[in-house]
Amino acid sequence: MHNAEKINETLGRSPPECCAAEGYWSAIDTTEVPYFGARWVGPLLPTKKCYVHRYVVAAAIDGPRKIPLSIRPISMFNSHAGAVEAVLRDIERLGFEVEGVYKDCGFFSVEVTEVLIRRNIPFAIAAKKTAGIRRVLEGLSGDGAHVVPYVVSASDGRRQIRVDLVVYRPRGKRIVVVCRSMSLGEALGYWRRWDVETCNRMVMARRARTCSRGVTLRWLLLLVSAVIYLLYVYLFCAALRPRRATRVFLKRSVCSSSSGRLIGGRP
Repeated sequence: MHNAEKINETLGRSPPECCAAEGYWSAIDTTEVPYFGARWVGPLLPTKKCYVHRYVVAAAIDGPRKIPLSIRPISMFNSHAGAVEAVLRDIERLGFEVEGVYKDCGFFSVEVTEVLIRRNIPFAIAAKKTAGIRRVLEGLSGDGAHVVPYVVSASDGRRQIRVDLVVYRPRGKRIVVVCRSMSLGEALGYWRRWDVETCNRMVMARRARTCSRGVTLRWLLLLVSAVIYLLYVYLFCAALRPRRATRVFLKRSVCSSSSGRLIGGRP
C-alpha cells in the first residue's frame, strides 16, 4: 500500500510533462508482482507457482506509448468495479479527461460496465466466452467484422445492460469485445490496449526478487548478488582503461659551439 502511494505521487508529477493533450484513451489492466516472502498478501497463481501482489493499473494510450497514470492494490477494494472507480478518480485529479477505456476480460462484469455508463465513458472490454456468447458466435460466418446487440446480465439475474458485441478476426485470431457508446472503428482499435502490460512491469521492476521465502536468506542472496555485480563492473572498467605509455628518455651529451655545431654528441 505504501509503495503504491509513493509510485502514484511520482506518476502524478511525470504525466503533465510527457503528455501533450488533456484527453486520452486509457487502458485499465491488472498486473501481478511475484512475492516470495514468509508472509504474503494475495492469491496463489498456479501458472507462476508463487504468491503475488495484484494491482490495477491505468495507463494513457499516446500512440505507441503507454503512460502509467495510476496504480492501486486490488486488496484495497471489494470488487473490480471499486478499483476502476478509484483509478478513474486518480486520472481526473491529474487533470486528464478519459475519452474511452479498453479493458481485459477480467473486468467483464455488470458492475464495471455500470461504473463506466454512469460516468458516460465509452468502453470496449474483451468478452468472456460464456454460453450466451458462444451461441452468438455459432451463428456468425465470414471473416469480416460483425456487430451484434447483446445483453449482459448480473450473476443474480436482476440487472441487465444492453451492449454491442463486436466480433472480428485480425491476423486470423477471433477477438470478441463488448462495447458501449463506441463506433466500430474505435472498437476495432482494441489492439491499442495490447502491450500495456509492459508499462505495468516497468513500474514494478525495481523490486529485487529471489526464490527463497526466508527473509534472512533473501537479504544474504541480495548482498552476494550486489557484490558480484560490483566486482564485475570494476573488472570490466579496468579492462577498458588505457595502459600508460612507457616513456623512454634518451640522454645525450650535447655541446654547443659558437657556430652551433654539435661536438661529441652520441645518441
